[in-house]
Amino acid sequence: MNNIVERVSLSEVCRVEAGAGFPLEYQGLKNQEFPFFKVGDMNSEGNEKEMHVFGHSISEETRKKLGAIAFPAGTIVFPKIGAAIATNKKRILVKPSCVDNNVMALIPSENLLSDYLFYLLQKKDLSEFANTGNPPSIRQTTIEEWVIPLPPLPEQRRIADLLSRADRLRRLRRVGDTLSASLLQSVFLEMFGEPKANPKGWYYFELDKLKLYISDGNYSSKYPRADEFVSKGIPFIRANNLKNHTVIWDDMRFITPEKHEYLQKGHIRTDDLLITTRGNIGLVGLVPSDFDDANINAQLVLIRCKGTKLNPRYLLWVLEMPSIREQFDYLQTGTALQQLPVGNLIQLEIPVPPLSEQEQFAAVVRRVESLRGRAGESARQGEGLFQSLLDEAFRG
Repeated sequence: MNNIVERVSLSEVCRVEAGAGFPLEYQGLKNQEFPFFKVGDMNSEGNEKEMHVFGHSISEETRKKLGAIAFPAGTIVFPKIGAAIATNKKRILVKPSCVDNNVMALIPSENLLSDYLFYLLQKKDLSEFANTGNPPSIRQTTIEEWVIPLPPLPEQRRIADLLSRADRLRRLRRVGDTLSASLLQSVFLEMFGEPKANPKGWYYFELDKLKLYISDGNYSSKYPRADEFVSKGIPFIRANNLKNHTVIWDDMRFITPEKHEYLQKGHIRTDDLLITTRGNIGLVGLVPSDFDDANINAQLVLIRCKGTKLNPRYLLWVLEMPSIREQFDYLQTGTALQQLPVGNLIQLEIPVPPLSEQEQFAAVVRRVESLRGRAGESARQGEGLFQSLLDEAFRG
């Protein structure tokens, strides 16, 4: 955008609304008129950009009873409360839908293209909108006051089309990660059986009984203040840095070595398993060597398997099995901000095959990780192209 472009407050070209409460007695129906999305639905396969997959829907009668808005297609939604804000997810509705009260919705006017606003939001970290409360939240007025560039509609369309093509390219290059995950789940089931059916009769143990080192991250008064983050230093890993079963550098924050030493909790080592325990509970990943002796925040818990009956790669994939993940539902606490306290996490039960068999599985995982690493270079190139175009489109 080389020419001078008009800048306006978002409220001038967009309606900002919050979602509605969604009592349990209305949940679970899938054949009603309006999909009813919750924050967790943004993580569903198929909902990476547009919201197609839903677990709940409501009728027009129920919508009126709840006072829920049926947001039109093209509405952009994102989390507005709790740890989910840090996941930085933004999505587009593809049909009239409702959202719950943990979600904020942006309804563009005729002067603002939905796709243009969506890509403009990719340049914005949602945490910048959030207050410092406990839990953090995003106020409607804060969003409304956001000043955005507003070029003419043809220019908005040109920018959106260009970024959409680059976006599709980078998403295609990510398909390999999904395929490798499906492959490893199949290998796991072949070697160990489905955990709930437990056809091989493995003994189950609570995590607490396996002599693991388990620790959450830093919170309360020890959590780094905004002015304590630096441009270079010790990585300070948050939930949004956990992706594809590993830690990524995207949107990484850093603390000084002195602050790192001061924080007695959350020091991680290579092959520690990290799990999210606030907001989007149950994301898991292993710490690569790049992040040895980094630190984690309060959204994460580390599990160290060294010297125990568990191989960390086996632990990661058993925690990805649906019948094991069911335990997260009854071990978590909270409503507005869901949490999985360490005291509850250690009650989680898993099957434990002999370590030698776990290590055979881990060898397969390592080979797949190696292949994925090579494919990851291509994916990084696609990501770099997209980010470069994003910077060019919205610079200034």
